[in-house]
Amino acid sequence: MNQRTRLTKLMFRKALAQLMKDKHISQISIREICEKAELNRSTFYLHYKNVYDLLEEIENEIAAEADKAIDFKKESQICFLKYLRENKDYYHILLTSNDFNFMRKYHEKVLDKLMKTMNLGVNENRQKYILSYALEGSMCVVRKWAENGFYESPEEIGEILQKLSESIVSEVSTSLSE
Repeated sequence: MNQRTRLTKLMFRKALAQLMKDKHISQISIREICEKAELNRSTFYLHYKNVYDLLEEIENEIAAEADKAIDFKKESQICFLKYLRENKDYYHILLTSNDFNFMRKYHEKVLDKLMKTMNLGVNENRQKYILSYALEGSMCVVRKWAENGFYESPEEIGEILQKLSESIVSEVSTSLSE
């Protein structure tokens, strides 16, 4: 992707994020995005089919970055948290909107990957519950961080996530295996 295309897409993303501060995605038109981005509708259609296509591209980018943090390792999580904070203008909106579609899709993808890579020493159903609990807790912490304007450092949030994940997984898997 050339620099002009990257810049154009960035302008559309920022425009969408600004509009999502005041409106639900279903109420945002392509015309509004183009006006806010100061770009033509024809330019929009060169890159996207509709508003949801633009939103999906943003979601996919978050998911791709977050995939690197799935291992629950502190360093991986901090890299992802730094990425969110550096791009907070539009990720804040996505992470704090009442449309949980992205979070639901992402939860299933991450849970599947964790189920394949982790063994907690309990049966598969119990492991799925334990990992779902830890994953939802982690997602809630990140969501709360976004709601607070990414105030704390990525390192501080990473420390919280690491300690919570470790204690939840070890304590719950130990008590459920008995």
